[in-house]
Amino acid sequence: MSQRFRNARSGFFKFMVATMLMATFSVGAHTPLASSVPTNNANLTAAPANIVLKFPHAVQLTAVAVESADGKQKHTVAPLPDGKVKEATLSAPKLGAGAYVITWRAAGDDGHVMSGKIKFSIAAQ
Repeated sequence: MSQRFRNARSGFFKFMVATMLMATFSVGAHTPLASSVPTNNANLTAAPANIVLKFPHAVQLTAVAVESADGKQKHTVAPLPDGKVKEATLSAPKLGAGAYVITWRAAGDDGHVMSGKIKFSIAAQ
């Protein structure tokens, strides 16, 4: 095997390792939702008084809304926390029986914007 081939192979290997490490760190920098109240797909017997969103790292919440599953009702949740938080407890809008979706959007420390949905339902009394 020639020295030129060994150098090229070594350089390619180093490039691939560096690329994989950078990809690993960039994926790890984004902050997904760790948990919520209500939880995804929860079947509640009463409307929640609060919505709780927990993140593994501090985020800036930029939007939270509760929408009926049929899209006919939409409630913007406000006020949102002023600064970055790992946990936000927000007052829930008054909701009746039915299926709902909480949508949220937040910015992480790296500036990456994340969003998600939490589905839940409230049983008729």
